[in-house]
Amino acid sequence: MLHSPDFNTPTIKKNMLMLKHRLFDAHTLLTIFLLITATFLAFSPVLKSDFVDYDDQIYVTKNRAVRAGFSIASIKWAFGNVDASNWHPLTWLSHILDYRIYGSAPWGHHLSSLILHALNGALLFVFLRTFSADVWKCAIVAALFVLHPLRVESVAWVSERKDVLAGTFWMLSLIGYMRYCREFKPGVYLCVLLSFICGLLAKPMVITLPCVLLLLDVWPLQRLNLQGGLKRLFHHDNLKILAEKIPFFVLSILAATITIIAQNSGGAIRSVKIFPLAERIGNAFISYIAYLVNLIRPVDLAVFYPYPQPFPWGYAVGACLIIALVTIWVCLFSKGSRYYRVGWFWYLGTLAPVIGIIQVGSQARADRYTYIPLIGILILAVWGMGEFLGQRKKLRPFAGVAAVLLVTLSGVMTWTQSSKWENSFTLFNHAIAATGENEVALHGLGNALARENRIPEAIGHYERAIQMDPLFAEAHYNLGNMKAKTGIFREAIEHYLHAVSLKPGYYLAHNNLANAYATEKDSLNAIRHWAEAIRLQPRNERPAANMAMAINRVPDLTKLRGAIDQWIAMDPRNAGFYYAKATMEKKRGDIRRASKAFEKAVSHNPQFLPALRGLFEIYAINGDENAAITALNRMASVDPDQPTTYYNLACMYARQQKAETAFQMLETAIAKGYRNKALMKKDTDLDQIRDTEQFNMLLNKIR
Repeated sequence: MLHSPDFNTPTIKKNMLMLKHRLFDAHTLLTIFLLITATFLAFSPVLKSDFVDYDDQIYVTKNRAVRAGFSIASIKWAFGNVDASNWHPLTWLSHILDYRIYGSAPWGHHLSSLILHALNGALLFVFLRTFSADVWKCAIVAALFVLHPLRVESVAWVSERKDVLAGTFWMLSLIGYMRYCREFKPGVYLCVLLSFICGLLAKPMVITLPCVLLLLDVWPLQRLNLQGGLKRLFHHDNLKILAEKIPFFVLSILAATITIIAQNSGGAIRSVKIFPLAERIGNAFISYIAYLVNLIRPVDLAVFYPYPQPFPWGYAVGACLIIALVTIWVCLFSKGSRYYRVGWFWYLGTLAPVIGIIQVGSQARADRYTYIPLIGILILAVWGMGEFLGQRKKLRPFAGVAAVLLVTLSGVMTWTQSSKWENSFTLFNHAIAATGENEVALHGLGNALARENRIPEAIGHYERAIQMDPLFAEAHYNLGNMKAKTGIFREAIEHYLHAVSLKPGYYLAHNNLANAYATEKDSLNAIRHWAEAIRLQPRNERPAANMAMAINRVPDLTKLRGAIDQWIAMDPRNAGFYYAKATMEKKRGDIRRASKAFEKAVSHNPQFLPALRGLFEIYAINGDENAAITALNRMASVDPDQPTTYYNLACMYARQQKAETAFQMLETAIAKGYRNKALMKKDTDLDQIRDTEQFNMLLNKIR
């Protein structure tokens, strides 16, 4: 019912009806096999690459939630957090799955990204084959997409898993939409919508999909008629086609809103004071041209491209004129070849969300942003060349050889570029060689040096990065860490203060600033910044536990009591603040109020181990063994590998004269690493079972 008879050409209809057969014909299967094989060969160096000191700690190596494995809690975390200034739960779940399978072995995480990328190349080929009988055109576009050096960042960088994962759902959505336009079945439509939702949950950059679907309606489907002015545009056939995209646009708007909120809350969106709007617009035009230049001449590719200073307004004006002229030509002088319009506007439109008008980070542009957009240019170029060769049969063999050589050259250059991602040193040294010295590359090298405990060298790199960008919060934070490691805590405090002033939501900086204040015996300032860390990450136990130790060192709790009550009033569901209150009341000797505060903390976070431990201690002191055992069992369910939990369970069961259960708990504690033989010999809680042969046998197991 949504077809427009005037534009549903016999050739397109015939090609679409052949979809099922093409998916299994020899040419298609052979091409897919060759694409996948070539992809693995070209990107093989990434399988030997390490994690890099550029967000991989945030996404994998130091992310406790990712390393904890699959559970209801980890799934809730994936959907409920905006770590790394992004909301992409499906990406988090993919990292959790990888860690469950491969652990901390980098090759496995790289393998997953490579598999997804190879799959995307195959899916792109299948998508193109749904409307084209020309295997060569489809194969060349897919090969250049999957083997181009601009793809290396998306594949070799573990933290950029979101790119290849979202790309998979993008390709599936396109294939599904082509099938929907052949069959018009509601079930197929829902599958396309579901695939789009999954893409948004992997990386919100795919918000432009509904616009691309409309472009496909122009060509190759030729469902949407744009000729005849506004009157024809609002013809009922066109309105039906537009109406079927409404759910997609609603989801795009929702995803864009969530993304802006997440990036703003994480401090990723840069102020117009740092990057003026006029410069952002100028840089957007430059980037559009730079990506095309890199497509044709992929040299000096780097993990970071610094923002140009001073700003090259001449280049910006020139780039703007080029884009305007190409757009005018595409709109006015390519009426017979709609793929020019579709390819060009695919490129302009899909790049728009990441072109820098809303500046996220400090880069001028990034290779990863071209993952989907340059498909439009490849379609434009290959189909255009096909039209050019249509009446020039003598040139076709030469064009075929040139295409094979071009694809081969792309693969070789990709292999070379992939080797640059071997480790942080090769990556950032190459970035400096390609783009000149810049603060991000210096900071990355500093992180790599710090990880190898080459502290003086790391300090030098951090200081140089700060000299180049005094507003670089992460560089201040890491320089503070190095100063703290060398015992210069006053200087560490200065750099931590710089970091939190530049980035108020910087949890790690607040936490380490508090640690530095505590080392300098400034307990009140330490508590203040631990409180901010708790506010920022209420489920993180470390700042709460550290704050509790600081509270126990404060001689006068009068002012602190009022501050804690204010924190609770502002954030009444924060378990860490109730834990602080419980610690304070326990120090004051008010066990009843302490117990209630511990219970409040646990009610708001059932997995909050310090609060569960506090409850156990109070129950044990009060002689309530049953309540103490309940608290300990909850602790064991949260952290099943903690030997002292099982030792304390043995003590409670022994006090209840349940010898057999007490021995089981002791045996479990020893199996999990309990080694305090001296305490076992004199602990009065074990008096009921100490003078037994079984107890002595367990004691002898401890070495």
